This record gives sequence, C-alpha cells and structure tokens, in this order.
Amino acid sequence: MTRNLPRLDMWALPFGSGSSEDARAESCAQISRKIAEDGNADVTTDEYHRYKEDVDLMKSLNFDAYRFSISWSRIFPDGEGKVNEEGVQYYNNLIDYMIKQGLTPYANLNHYDLPLALQKKYQGWLGPKIVDKFVDYADFCFKTFGDLSQELLQDTAINTSSEDHRLLPSMLNFAVERNGVQIGQLAHSVWLYIVPSGMYGVVNYIKEKYQNPTIIISENGMDQPGNLTREEYLHDTVRIDFYKNYLTELKKGIDDGANVVGYFAWSLLDNFEWLSGYTSKFGIVYVDFTTLKRYPKDSAYWFKDMLSGTGSKAATPQTGSGTRPAGSPSATSNGAVLLVSLFVSLCVLVFMVTSV
Repeated sequence: MTRNLPRLDMWALPFGSGSSEDARAESCAQISRKIAEDGNADVTTDEYHRYKEDVDLMKSLNFDAYRFSISWSRIFPDGEGKVNEEGVQYYNNLIDYMIKQGLTPYANLNHYDLPLALQKKYQGWLGPKIVDKFVDYADFCFKTFGDLSQELLQDTAINTSSEDHRLLPSMLNFAVERNGVQIGQLAHSVWLYIVPSGMYGVVNYIKEKYQNPTIIISENGMDQPGNLTREEYLHDTVRIDFYKNYLTELKKGIDDGANVVGYFAWSLLDNFEWLSGYTSKFGIVYVDFTTLKRYPKDSAYWFKDMLSGTGSKAATPQTGSGTRPAGSPSATSNGAVLLVSLFVSLCVLVFMVTSV
C-alpha cells in the first residue's frame, strides 16, 4: 500500500526559548506556580545559546521552516516604553542564521507570555489598555523583523469567537467517550486523545465554514511520559504511527480542496511543557537535561527520510520507514492565513465539553 504526501509549501517545526538572559523581564508564564516535579524553565533546552545547533539540526532533517516565539518581555522588559536592544539583536541573529541555512522564519508574537509588568499595571488581558500595548508591540515587531520573517503570527492558540457557546450543545458527542466507547487512544497528557480522522474533519470544516481560507497547521504532535528510558524514547514507533496517520488524513483534506499550505510538527525537542514541566515529551529529538545533548529519535529520522525527495511534494512514499516524498520551493500564499493549532481532533472542544 502507498500513500501520497500532502501538497504543502512548507514542512516545519516550532520551538521557543526560555532563557531570562539579555535583560528579559518576567512574564506571566514564569511566575511561581505548581509545576510537576518542581520543574522550572530557567534553562530548559538552552536554545537561547544553542540556536545555531538546533537550526543546523532542523536543516539536517530536511525541514524548511521554523516557527519560534518572540518574547514580548525580551523586547519590552516593562511591556512598553524602552526597547531592550540586546533582545532585538538576539532575534535578528536567530532569523539571519535561519535564512542563511535555508529555513523560512515564522515568528509567533504571543504564546501565553504576557509581560508580568502589564499584568500588574493594566490587569493584563482583562484591561482595555492592553489592546493598545499589544498593537505597539506588534507594530514594532513588524517594522523590525517583518522584512526578514515570512509571517508574524499573533497567537499560537486556536481562534475563538462569540459563537463558540453555540457549539457546545452540538459538540457533546465529542466527549471522552461516545456511546460508551473511548474516542481514541490516550497519549500521555490527560486531555490528549489520538484521533487522526479529526485532522480531516477540522480542515474540511474550516474549508466549508470560512470560504476555504489559507491554513497553516501551527502545531500537531503527541507526548509520551517522562519516566521512560533513553532507548525507549529514541525508538518512538508510536509517534511515527501518529504522524503517518495524521498526515494521511491531512492529505485527504487537501485532496478534497482544503487550502492547507503549511504544517508544523510539535515539536523539535523534548522541552518544558507548561504545568507538566519535564514529565511530558513531545519532541522528535530527545534531550538529556543533564548535558543538554540532543539525540534524534526514530521519528526524526522518519521525517528526514520522508522529506528527502527532490521532486514534487506529491511524490509517493511507502508506508514503512523507507519513504520518499518531496520538496518543492516555499511559496507565499495569497489571502488571509488561518492558523490551526491541532494536537489532536478538536482537543480544545473536547476539553471544554468534558469540563462543563
């Protein structure tokens, strides 16, 4: 059996930096809270100092784009006013090196890391003044980095609207169980079910509901628990199966007309995962957090093999490990870009419904 690859302009990876160096101030994401096993994000993978190593790694795996987060509090330590030139220089260096290595930069402007100073001064997103502050920050980023970055993305999260409450009654069948049967295999995170058919369902829904806008899937991945051996992490067959099945469903959606132009696998490295700390492993690359040495997993080599072709991205890979898909030049899409953060099928709606 063979399967064609989705036709995409970019195959990519997202990641971010947690370092507090270069006068970066605290954000709301860094304030004290209960983290699994008392973990903290002071160093994490140290991508701040190792960005060249990580960009080189992405290039070696045949990815052609990289979504990274710009930290608001690194650019404006107080959230407004004086610019931290060291922070600006860091992102310029990162973007320049990505371009030098042939990776297209996709910069995310907000990833739940509002400067703590703005939370205290304006009540954060609950205060009306925060809108003007974000506009100032975004305008600065567009003027400073916009000529270098392919896209500046406003938020990683799924877009919501005033109509969301109408979805709840009709979405009750997307609970953890349907007719007494679990909807999919559970990954490590309690909210994360593996339902590949949801990939097709979501992109097809967006196509029909919103006049088929340009879609970039900004995150898609699954996690494993943090108590496995290194060898168990490196031989991550379950993650390979995850990506095979989700990409197969994505291809079906594209074949049926969904205007998907980009796909970001979450994530490059095992890293610090919010309240889960280091107990949740999403990466296709294992990190030894004692030495910070990177070890590509089988899933990383699967992607490398899949993306090693030289023809059209519709080239036909085999379903086993010896795949031969494609690489075509990146293209800038027309029209508005709709970002879809997909870990699993409608995972946010599942969480909302089961929490009601």
